[in-house]
Amino acid sequence: MKISFLICCLIILAASKLTVYNPQKLKKKVDKENGGSIKFSIANFGHTPYGHSIIGNVWYSEEDKSGCEELKMNITAEGDPDAYPSPIVLVERGNCTFVKKVRNVEHAGGSLAIIIDDKPGEMMDHIIMVDDGTGAGINIPSMLISTKDGELLKNQLSLCKEEGTKSCVSLIATFDLPHPDDRVEYDFWYSSSSDQAIDFLVDFDRFNQKFKKDVLFTPRIVTWPCLNCDDEFKTNNCFGNGKYCAFNLENPLNNGKEVLYENLREKCLYSKLKNQGKEQDWWNYMHYVHANCRHDINQDCSKNGIESIGVDFSSIDTCVEESFIGDDHGKSVNQILDIENKDWNTNGPHIFPAIVINKVAYRGFLTPENIFQAICEGFKNAPKECKSVRHNEEVPTNGISIRTTIIVIAAILVCNLILLMLYRRYHKKEMQSEVKMAAHSAVSQYFAIRNSERELESQDLST
Repeated sequence: MKISFLICCLIILAASKLTVYNPQKLKKKVDKENGGSIKFSIANFGHTPYGHSIIGNVWYSEEDKSGCEELKMNITAEGDPDAYPSPIVLVERGNCTFVKKVRNVEHAGGSLAIIIDDKPGEMMDHIIMVDDGTGAGINIPSMLISTKDGELLKNQLSLCKEEGTKSCVSLIATFDLPHPDDRVEYDFWYSSSSDQAIDFLVDFDRFNQKFKKDVLFTPRIVTWPCLNCDDEFKTNNCFGNGKYCAFNLENPLNNGKEVLYENLREKCLYSKLKNQGKEQDWWNYMHYVHANCRHDINQDCSKNGIESIGVDFSSIDTCVEESFIGDDHGKSVNQILDIENKDWNTNGPHIFPAIVINKVAYRGFLTPENIFQAICEGFKNAPKECKSVRHNEEVPTNGISIRTTIIVIAAILVCNLILLMLYRRYHKKEMQSEVKMAAHSAVSQYFAIRNSERELESQDLST
């Protein structure tokens, strides 16, 4: 198992690299000690530009090493004008969340945030920079490097400062996906109890259809072992005496076993439809449960969904039943879940929902547009669907397409036009009302004056 995990990590590291560009003395030292590149772990938030590279000068603030406060850096082009457009900012781990550090780096003008670990000896392959729930809107990539490599960079920057140069260290960060052939394989790790996962699948369906036979998609199931949990928990939420457990965060009233059964039904359904060349019907099923079951994907709702795509429910139910080795599911080994657990422990991304593309875990915001771009980068020769979608600008780089932006702007203009028309109509009515009041006042004054003149004339005649 350890060998498989290390192989997976080597594949991931080979796909993306962080190397020293300048100075050559530091480059040679890193090459000698690290085998040519600095090991790192990419954050699971922000925008990771797969298929692209970032080259830039390295900046480090002595005033706020942790990056937890606003970074007041005077980033200039001194040292390497070519690297100026993409400054790389170093901060140290601790005192606040990863997200806060990266956001401060972005606000300071950084194109890449590199966080130095605060625990010497930790393997970067085993650490994931996770989103604390506030990472939406961050548009730069970020990564974590070891304490040792961080010291190398900081020591070189200190030498630069002594020599009177603000920044003389330049790095190249390459974000590549392996593309062994003209077909991309991607796995989606999820649980049917996750609204985020089901929402993503439903939204990504239209992009998946564009690839046709150019991709191999596989749904992968996440479960958790809880061998030491109490018997009541195992009875409600586990199979295999706690070997495979699940829970429903969206609807706590539903027990984990319902989630596990639905996970197995979805695996069996996909396997059956794939063998028939009808994979799209699986996506149609996911649309059905998303619209009709949501937080309560129980057997009845699942049965209706499966039959809605023309599949005999009993065949799926039989597949689920036959996956158990034993009649008592609460204590029996499950062959499907055993395979999923083994792959999760050796090659899985260790967070969910998550995408693995060509055996590399995708890092960044899980949006249909971002995943489409990442899959396109995984082809040795990208199919025309990738090029046509890019040409039509349906896929944005930062989450909002130009088409969407135009629609929003047009909607704002229409709203403003409607408000202007309503204001003019209101203003016109007000003017008309004021004119009427003025006319009425003038007429009233006229009659009042006439009446006064008549009274005066009557008095004159009487005298």
